[in-house]
Amino acid sequence: YNGDVVAVDNVVISGITGVSHPAEARPVQVFPNPNNGDFRVVANDESLESVVILNLLGDEVYRRQWIQPVRSCEVVGLPEGPYIVRCKGSSGEASFRVVSVR
Repeated sequence: YNGDVVAVDNVVISGITGVSHPAEARPVQVFPNPNNGDFRVVANDESLESVVILNLLGDEVYRRQWIQPVRSCEVVGLPEGPYIVRCKGSSGEASFRVVSVR
């Protein structure tokens, strides 16, 4: 821009970038997100062996492990803020970012 001329470029973005699986194809889902401190972790077509929740400083604020794998877990009462949920299941591990808002 030099005071009297404006240049405009047309940009075309096609396809989806940064998404490897649709939400329904993920082995584990965390919902709702954002939430009010209560949420659910559900394994699709596999089993949960453990769920660990960390705050953004890396401090562990929740841990649940099972002797017999389960299909879902409910988390209740997390204070407001962002968290990382790490799930270990029969097919590996997955991490999710969740936000608790009040």
